[in-house]
Amino acid sequence: CLSGSLLLVFEEVGLRLEQVARLEHHRLRLVEDRQVEDAGPRAGRRVVVDAALDQPEFVTMAAEACFEAGASSVTVEWSHQPLSRLHAQRRSLETMSKVTSWEEEKMRYQTREKPCRLHILSSDPDGMKGVDQEKLMKASVARYPVVKPYQEALANHQQWCIAAVPGKAWAKKLFPDLSEAEAEEKMWDA
Repeated sequence: CLSGSLLLVFEEVGLRLEQVARLEHHRLRLVEDRQVEDAGPRAGRRVVVDAALDQPEFVTMAAEACFEAGASSVTVEWSHQPLSRLHAQRRSLETMSKVTSWEEEKMRYQTREKPCRLHILSSDPDGMKGVDQEKLMKASVARYPVVKPYQEALANHQQWCIAAVPGKAWAKKLFPDLSEAEAEEKMWDA
């Protein structure tokens, strides 16, 4: 069954219990949640979903539930771990260290609007293995002075939830003797 904490987070986004129950059969596993200051009226809230390309059906269901609850918009920010890996390997440290004007404008907008955020994690835990971690860390440190004010402006002022959904690579690592489909199903049951 869905965690009581997850139900509270979804209620903060404006979902009614019967709408959340539609997600029950997908057994969304809560990783972490946090109750924060209400950033606006429940009806008409904007929702941003961060998810990997391997979860389109689940993301579609979550977006539908948000709209049915009265969200004014649901924006999905897709990621793809192989592309993130390619960027980490091929981009220069200088390029990775810069915050572009459109990235900063996006952060400024999100700081102003404070949309509810749902982070759906499903990537391969070893998907970035072999990537130069020092390069990633140096780029992150270089970007931090620009990013920090926006992060601080959102801290404790934005409703969010982080949830894990089994991905094929992740499931296969945990259950290597099973087929991908069986491994995913076993993870849902874990």
